[in-house]
Amino acid sequence: MSLWVNPPFDRATVFSMLKHIQSHVPIRALVLLPAWNYGKAVSRLISKMQALHTFPRGSELFTRACGDASGKREGGYLTKWETTVFTYVRTLPPDSLSSDISEQ
Repeated sequence: MSLWVNPPFDRATVFSMLKHIQSHVPIRALVLLPAWNYGKAVSRLISKMQALHTFPRGSELFTRACGDASGKREGGYLTKWETTVFTYVRTLPPDSLSSDISEQ
């Protein structure tokens, strides 16, 4: 399973989403999170991911639909916080792959 995740920025949602992602095998996820003080539980889950890039506060990362049928998007939405892109990859252990093959 591969995911791109930009969760609503509240502690409970981030915790639930990270817990859910980290419970799946195999999984590959890119997670966008602002630099916040999330508390110990969320910080522990974040520590299991690898930071790929941190955008400075005021970066133009987001767009939104114009609200008409054109499908166009408008930009200019600046981040209020530093925002980091994390990756989380969890694969099946090599021994589980060989046991699956031998059972066929």
